[in-house]
Amino acid sequence: MVHVLTRPQLEQVSSALRSEMAASPTSSVTRPEMYHIMRHSLEGKLDVRYMFAVDKWPDYTAILGQPKEDTPGRKSVLNFHWNEEEGLRTLLNDGSLIDWAKPFIIKGIPVGGIPIFQKAFEDRGVVAEMGKTYMPFYLHKTVPDIKSVAMDDVTVGPMSPEHCQLIQQTWDYSDMVGEPDAVRNSIRHQLTTFLSSCVTDKQGNPLSWVITDEFGESQFGFTLPEHRRKGYYTLAKRFLIQRCLEEGHFIFAHVVEGNEASLNAHKKLGYVFEETPNCAFFFVTMKEG
Repeated sequence: MVHVLTRPQLEQVSSALRSEMAASPTSSVTRPEMYHIMRHSLEGKLDVRYMFAVDKWPDYTAILGQPKEDTPGRKSVLNFHWNEEEGLRTLLNDGSLIDWAKPFIIKGIPVGGIPIFQKAFEDRGVVAEMGKTYMPFYLHKTVPDIKSVAMDDVTVGPMSPEHCQLIQQTWDYSDMVGEPDAVRNSIRHQLTTFLSSCVTDKQGNPLSWVITDEFGESQFGFTLPEHRRKGYYTLAKRFLIQRCLEEGHFIFAHVVEGNEASLNAHKKLGYVFEETPNCAFFFVTMKEG
């Protein structure tokens, strides 16, 4: 029977996930995001309340994490982690957990789980636009060495929340995630709450940046077109890695299929990832009519 976790149970499950990550960092693509959203929920760092449910308790085999309430103008993000497919099906088929009548996003699932989700979409009469990503992991305990980048005209440090609009305007998926104001508010919250990195010019204008989100991944990586091929993105990523290592964070990212420039940058920094996309995400909506 599906069970909604209490706070003590959430503490127990998140601790178990962290131990599993420490023992086998790359064995699951869903575990890191589930762990981080749990920890950030427990620490009061989220801008929306979350609910976590398991297929059964205490011998759970699958977990669902999702917001308890809607955020106006922004689609909810659902996270799943499972060790057994039957447990995942239990969560997807339970009529009390997911509101299939509202649009939402499912992120970071292994490609092997795609058929299970597609069957659930068909059964519920919804449509889902799918994309695939690579999931690079940074497993080193030291900051990567990079080729010298000219620092005479730039500095690197955390990104200011005042630049949330710039991130929103340069993010390819902004319109699919929500309305502009809601997306900007979400990004502003991330900049004030989680780690970020930004290369700026002498006037303080952002040139290249990357930030971490509530799921623990580094995302929104972007360099202004006129400042590319100068090593600024690598510089920003290195600074973020340094801060993550100092605070003991598990370091990973998602790179959308086809973004060879980002893959090459992660490879140069020492990230490891599979040769083909190993994750999928869905934008789920009701069928028209």
